[in-house]
Amino acid sequence: MCHTESGYFVNIPYSYLHRAVGIWQEKVFDFLVDEGRIDREVVVMIKSWRHTGFSVNNSVRIEAKDDAGMQRLIEYISRCPFSLARMVSMTDNGKILYRASKPKV
Repeated sequence: MCHTESGYFVNIPYSYLHRAVGIWQEKVFDFLVDEGRIDREVVVMIKSWRHTGFSVNNSVRIEAKDDAGMQRLIEYISRCPFSLARMVSMTDNGKILYRASKPKV
């Protein structure tokens, strides 16, 4: 889905999803570069990865007045993308060490 200037959402046909991902990806990269969070070298590196972390999923649809569906979507979007329990420590130069998988017991 995308929205018009008036705020209405319109469905993006499946055949256009790949292009929609590309547009979204470029806008995110441009924003991060403009904010000084990453540089163009990082953008090139990420684009070379097999899985860049960008995707679009339009398999779930929330109908008008589906308050329960909207609540589930809000809860999903607002959840923390990282597990605070997996943040192990901070290095002397301010980098955070993150355990990507659960420890083996």
